[in-house]
Amino acid sequence: MNRYYYFIDPDGVEHELMQTKEENEQFKKDNPEWTTKMYAPAVSTSTSASFLDGHAPASRKEAMKKEKEIAKLESIKYGTKPKDRGVVQQEINTLKGKRKEPIGTNKGG
Repeated sequence: MNRYYYFIDPDGVEHELMQTKEENEQFKKDNPEWTTKMYAPAVSTSTSASFLDGHAPASRKEAMKKEKEIAKLESIKYGTKPKDRGVVQQEINTLKGKRKEPIGTNKGG
């Protein structure tokens, strides 16, 4: 079964390739200097964080923003060389620490 795989070549150019899993594994072996680019799934806040008036409170919007930032950094981390992953992980840990703040109620947000 073919699917899209995303890569960044040594010059920093992004490429989208449709391959089977086996073709992808062979491509990565043949091109070790290319970096795999990961994408995080989109997060919809329209239904999960809405209230009776149709708007999410500011604190909920901020919480969802932090979750999106964490997801983006996680995808960057897996496309980063192992020696550089520690820096990205520190940013992720910082954001995860901030997301534990309580989410307020819908008071004019």
